[in-house]
Amino acid sequence: MAEFLEMMEPVVIRAEKDETSDEVCERMFQMLDDDDGGSVSISEFLEMLRKVGMDMSYEEVRDLFNEYDDSRDGSIDLPEFQKMMAHQL
Repeated sequence: MAEFLEMMEPVVIRAEKDETSDEVCERMFQMLDDDDGGSVSISEFLEMLRKVGMDMSYEEVRDLFNEYDDSRDGSIDLPEFQKMMAHQL
């Protein structure tokens, strides 16, 4: 996750000049939510990481999701994602 956050930090900082942090999170979430289902699955998250050249294991992403998946449905919705990004950045 540290690699993902390091990569995203300059993007977030640039974007926050024109958008609020919530708007930046929403845009990032929409990029991750490949099927527009309203939540991000572990596989969607892993696919985006691979697209940007990052390598996290399934177990690492699962552990991250377990930490922030308050609803325990196996995916991250927008409020959970915002909470995750607020804690990580």
